[in-house]
Amino acid sequence: MVNYDNTLNTTIHPGNTNVTRLWWHMEVISIYYPAGYSLTRVNFNSTQIFPNFTPNPNEVPFDRENCVPGTSCSQSLIALNMTDFYSTVHNSNITITSNTSNSISQLSTLSGGVATQFFTSGDEISVKVVNKPSITNAPISLQTGTLTITFPSALSIQLTPITTAAGGVYNFTLPSSCGFSSQLCATSWSFSAVFKSPYDLGNATGSFRIDSLHVSFTDRTGGNNALSVKGQLTYGNGTPASGVNATLFAIDRGTPINRPVTSNQKTTSTTSLYISNVTVVNGVFTQDQPLIILFTVVNPDPSKPYNATLTIEHEWPGPQPHNMSVTFSLHPGDPLNDLPFNAIGPQTYRASILFTGEGVKVTLTNLRTSPNFETQTMGPGTSPVLPNRPHAGLFNITITGKINATESPSSFILSKPYAYVGSSLVPSRYLAASDLIKTGSNGNFSAAISSDSLLGAKNMTVLLLARDATGIGLVNNLSIIGLSDSTVLVSTTESIGTVAKDQTVTARLHLRNNSTKITEVITVNLILQGNGMPPQTKATKPVTISPGDSQTVTLAFPAPSTIGSYTLTF
Repeated sequence: MVNYDNTLNTTIHPGNTNVTRLWWHMEVISIYYPAGYSLTRVNFNSTQIFPNFTPNPNEVPFDRENCVPGTSCSQSLIALNMTDFYSTVHNSNITITSNTSNSISQLSTLSGGVATQFFTSGDEISVKVVNKPSITNAPISLQTGTLTITFPSALSIQLTPITTAAGGVYNFTLPSSCGFSSQLCATSWSFSAVFKSPYDLGNATGSFRIDSLHVSFTDRTGGNNALSVKGQLTYGNGTPASGVNATLFAIDRGTPINRPVTSNQKTTSTTSLYISNVTVVNGVFTQDQPLIILFTVVNPDPSKPYNATLTIEHEWPGPQPHNMSVTFSLHPGDPLNDLPFNAIGPQTYRASILFTGEGVKVTLTNLRTSPNFETQTMGPGTSPVLPNRPHAGLFNITITGKINATESPSSFILSKPYAYVGSSLVPSRYLAASDLIKTGSNGNFSAAISSDSLLGAKNMTVLLLARDATGIGLVNNLSIIGLSDSTVLVSTTESIGTVAKDQTVTARLHLRNNSTKITEVITVNLILQGNGMPPQTKATKPVTISPGDSQTVTLAFPAPSTIGSYTLTF
């Protein structure tokens, strides 16, 4: 844009008449350039006129208007006073030299949509590139360039140039193993991203680490309703994984029926709100499936119209908080419409928890006012939960009552641990979990699971879920589970005909142990009832049945003295 100004209205004496008189001749060239550009030099032919014009440094530039970063402004202005070049301005060249900022403003690695720098061999690694072209006022076709992401050749990741303007998220697959000599694991790898277009250049580097945890089970023993397992954890390069937290789970693989597990409150109150229990409904689940937790809030004093704040916090087994929580405000007019606490009695809430790339999403409902709900998302915390990585965890639920500005003491309760597993292990029924396991200096561990729920499982599967301090987890699949077996006893009986009163009767129970690894150590009780007689244990016998064996249990007992029909139960 060329601007001229060479006239001025003046008053000339005598006569006090206005006339137009030429006072000066000024020629200004206005140049508009992209907001992201920073001018460093302007030459008129071979003469520098910006930032320094030696003949007359006060004349150039005539004006400058720079865009403010972060605003909607897309163009900056430099106006050049060309008056001193009036006689040579025609058919001349103006050369502008400028810098642009690095167009790549962010380069990061993701797993399952969550930012992390730690990966397991075989993982899908996502690279997020945020590119900000300087020529924001130009068409997308001019902003578009070529993005090249480069990994070390040792990782054998195939690369192709990407056409883009703004960048995006790009997925790659890491090597499935640590390599022939484990050289790929326990190593930090650098990578780079380069963006090129006719108007912009971007360059950034990042790093990530590959490692893996491996488990070997060395011993499995059991008796009655308990199982003991020993083993060792190592990293992908074979070094012992010491100080790693783990949890041993027993599940009934292939059984789609949930077994809820409940924790009851040990500390109740007679004056303020407290959580009386928490139940994990489906303790074995996988990616894209929600975990369902139920908990009950009790107000022991109905005369107090409490409001409350409810915090649901994710923790690693231990328990180990890691700054991941959401807080719901329960008050008149809240989305749940669940108050007051002072007249309704105990209220049960349902938390549906889903692990996603955007964070851990918690949808809260009150069973009394459902389908009203409220959803919040946890932040990443100090160690985020990755939706594509198996792990063990639990939830800490805290409630704090409030009347006006006065808060009552908080009540909290910890849930039982859950098992977040690979898709090959669902559906499964939750049986039991061990206490926290911490591996020794050589990576060894031992753990026991004790629960009546271990008995009667069609396909009891024992697995370990482990996670080290960096977030590297143990990949669980059917090839590395600790134990898979049936704990079902198949039984048949022989009928008993009519007998005389007080006669000695012999009952036979035929048992077959379907297990291939577990010796069943049980006690058989014979219970007699009927004809007005309450259930009575008439005979008892301990039985040990080796894997795959059958055994007949014979029990003798006296017939009742009263004539009638009776039922035998083993």
